[in-house]
Amino acid sequence: MQAESLVIEAKSVFTPFQEITDAVVEVKGKQISWVGAASEYQKKPRGRIEAHKVAPGFIDMQVNGAGGIDAAAEEEDGLNRISCILARFGVTAFLPTVITAPESDLIRSLRSVSRSLEKPVEGAAPLGIHLEGPFINPTKRGAHPLNAIKIPKLTLFRKFEEAANGRIVYLTLAPELPGSLKLANSAQDRLPIISMGHSDATYDQALEGLRNGFNYATHTFNAMHDFHHREPGLVGLILKESSLRASIIADGTHVHPSMVEIFLRAKGPTRAVLTTDSISAAGMPDGEHRLGTLTVFVKDGICRNPEGRLAGSSLTMDAAVRNCVEWTGMPWTEILPMAAYNSAAALGIGSRKGKIAKGADADLVLLDEKWEVERTIVAGRIVYERS
Repeated sequence: MQAESLVIEAKSVFTPFQEITDAVVEVKGKQISWVGAASEYQKKPRGRIEAHKVAPGFIDMQVNGAGGIDAAAEEEDGLNRISCILARFGVTAFLPTVITAPESDLIRSLRSVSRSLEKPVEGAAPLGIHLEGPFINPTKRGAHPLNAIKIPKLTLFRKFEEAANGRIVYLTLAPELPGSLKLANSAQDRLPIISMGHSDATYDQALEGLRNGFNYATHTFNAMHDFHHREPGLVGLILKESSLRASIIADGTHVHPSMVEIFLRAKGPTRAVLTTDSISAAGMPDGEHRLGTLTVFVKDGICRNPEGRLAGSSLTMDAAVRNCVEWTGMPWTEILPMAAYNSAAALGIGSRKGKIAKGADADLVLLDEKWEVERTIVAGRIVYERS
């Protein structure tokens, strides 16, 4: 439902950088018009919503699918259905992700997702496309199909951009491959995020990438050169370089909880980004699911391809946030920016998304005392209410 005016009274509002207790958030239209302590709010609204906690809506930049729908599939209303599933878990914005596939399939998927982006959705708002591959290192391909991996070529990437109608905003590729640096240098003016991932880069190769247009790293530790004290590789650069934003999958399967804590403390609350890498299995029971052109088998929530390789996750963003607080003991004011603001900042839209402030987009998640989602609000509209 869309309301002209919406007033939320909460025991705690996380902006997300600070906590305001006994607070009010006022929404007018699609924007936040006021936030602060209830004692300072002078108006007496007729209708209001009460909440235990309010935080900025989560932003997930790696969504391969959810609710039985694959983001790259040519399925009528598929992206809208994914958006509604994500809203159940507090996500207000996301990037549908297209992974490595044969060139013709990849172009078809990019065209399909691009057309879907032109249509309104009822849940979380898609912000553009994340293209993960096909310019990745075969030795660190994970579940990506080996026969579809390509050497980076600017001409081929421009074909992908044309198919996507200019809607690719996040590209993951391996910086050590021939042609990667040239591609990154060329695309950095058009793409907010050019990311190192599925890479066997040494530390020096990763550093060269950082100097040549790369500004991010995808699902840290996974599909990367092993971390070693004499050759720290890409992981070493991620942990050391304070300017580099990087994502992590905090499901306890992709990365051990202790390593999640090491990563979060090394990157800090401004550079760590939580993501799910969710596939169509998210929000669904175990069984057989899809990831692009691949069949994935899910058991106990863990997603694997027929080779037994991890193939995305069934993780949800609200669970990732709760996991990180439980595993690290870090305060919510440090973890919540990792689920919202840091993604917005990486995309260049941190002035209006990922935070609760006057003039910002009214993208909010209302949570109960257990940090479970009660309501999700996108652009001032309630898109999910727990029954």
